[in-house]
Amino acid sequence: MPMFDFTLVISPPDVGFEEAADRLYGGGCWDGTFAMSQGVHEIVFSRKAASFREAVVSAVCDLAVAGIGSRVVRILIDDPPEEIDDADRIADAMLAEGLPGRFVDGLRDAAIWSRVLDLMVLWEQSIAAAAMADADEAVADLQDLLDDTDDRPDGIVYKPMPDCRIVAGKIAALKADLEAKVENRGGTAWLVGETGIPKPSLDRLFSSGSMPHGATLRRIGEALGLPEEEIVAMECSDAVR
Repeated sequence: MPMFDFTLVISPPDVGFEEAADRLYGGGCWDGTFAMSQGVHEIVFSRKAASFREAVVSAVCDLAVAGIGSRVVRILIDDPPEEIDDADRIADAMLAEGLPGRFVDGLRDAAIWSRVLDLMVLWEQSIAAAAMADADEAVADLQDLLDDTDDRPDGIVYKPMPDCRIVAGKIAALKADLEAKVENRGGTAWLVGETGIPKPSLDRLFSSGSMPHGATLRRIGEALGLPEEEIVAMECSDAVR
């Protein structure tokens, strides 16, 4: 079975360094070296696995099992496998097509997950076939996946979902209000530049009846200069996932 070398850069643990190290080594990360330098915490792994993706996924799971309160901030790879090279090539093509740099950078970090890489390949194939509607759908789906990984602000209580008909009305009202504010500031093109959210994702946000992500609303609210209490109120709404 091959050995894969990579580093998980993680957020600061909720416990002290020694306690975190003990939990990591006892929780499955025995093949990693836990270190901190200039406030940056990382675990350097040399892990045997059937594939690179399996090695990283299992390491992330072991980090969660250790229960130190950290999340993965970045994955560093000294010798990227072929699938990561593919992701970098597609990411470069996305930048050349004019997609926002913040969006593309997020994909580079998330490309280890198979669903992200699959959608990036679908985007590339759609562009090659001049199927722009399919390419836009892939971009919007990718932004949804990135939003699913974003941190939500501390201290927010998320409510159970009430009657779906009530939620649908709240979603429509929330989106209509936001869209009006965006139009007053310069429209979708302005918002793309301010948030780094691709235009296909924003088009889907304002035209569909789906629940928006709290992380997406926060970025839009901050771009609009809304007060923090208004942003938090949006994120706590029943109409937000």
